[in-house]
Amino acid sequence: MWYSFKEIKRLNCLFNFIISMRSSGKTIAMKDEMLNIAKVGHRFVYIRRTATETKSVAMKEFFNKLFLLGYHPEYNGLIKFEKDCFTIENEVIGYVIPLSTSNNSRSMDFINIDAIFFEEFVLMEDDKHKYLKDEVFKFLELYSTIARDKDIPVYFIGNNIQLYNPYFIYFDIKPPSCGLKKWHDMGIEIWQNKDLEVEKSKTRFGKIISHTAYGDYSIKNNSFQTNTNLIRKMDKGATPLFDFKFDNNVYGIWRSNSSLFFTNIKANKNMVVSVKDSDHASDNITIKGFKSCWLYKIYRNAIYNNMLFATSEKMEQISRSINKYIST
Repeated sequence: MWYSFKEIKRLNCLFNFIISMRSSGKTIAMKDEMLNIAKVGHRFVYIRRTATETKSVAMKEFFNKLFLLGYHPEYNGLIKFEKDCFTIENEVIGYVIPLSTSNNSRSMDFINIDAIFFEEFVLMEDDKHKYLKDEVFKFLELYSTIARDKDIPVYFIGNNIQLYNPYFIYFDIKPPSCGLKKWHDMGIEIWQNKDLEVEKSKTRFGKIISHTAYGDYSIKNNSFQTNTNLIRKMDKGATPLFDFKFDNNVYGIWRSNSSLFFTNIKANKNMVVSVKDSDHASDNITIKGFKSCWLYKIYRNAIYNNMLFATSEKMEQISRSINKYIST
């Protein structure tokens, strides 16, 4: 009834993305994998997004629940956390790295690493919690530092907050609605267990949230931050206005005869606005330049008046990401 790495490991992929309902056992399965690695004398790397998430207090209690559940009793009381490392009898078994400060790890030598685990790679975004600037690039830089010329598998672990998160968008991954999928050398698992769903629904908390959006996300594993109200098929006869270039892909902004606006995978090949500095080219205009253009006012009014739609779930998330840069 609880999540296991067994199925996704069978795909033998380098990058592995695991998304499921909340409290499905992903973290326990991950920690079990970590100590299985330590048991054969090898090491792991554990990544979180920020230094706040890797505070020593939390890390010192990191394996406590695993031991309470009866896993690896031989290690109970032996694991210490010091200087960003998990150790057993002064021997390093794992490294802890915040992605936000991962540049500090460039000079480190990572030896005998069996696997990398990136927990909570999907973020519940709000005013205080945001993906890092150029986050996927930062992760790839860190991976290169750790792996060098070795093939070290990575397990990205998260809840279904944004099905089309920055990593899926960057790698152009179309995830399955449920189950396993292999995309090049990347494995994607959208995990759901009906027995666990039933059991969670029977709890007092489960009954309270059963008919809410949170219940759909927490129990039924529906994507929480995707706004389906802003997804619709583009009207026939829509007119191309301009393009956004975002993460090296170009997306079109179209206006229909009914004055609705659409973000579409189909580019216009008209004026191209570079969303980020890394997207810029000599024949594009910058965000700053766009903000002095008459099209900017029209586009902003469409956002404020709920007249901007996306043509797919993927485009809704891309549009959301682009508009964060537009608003700053």
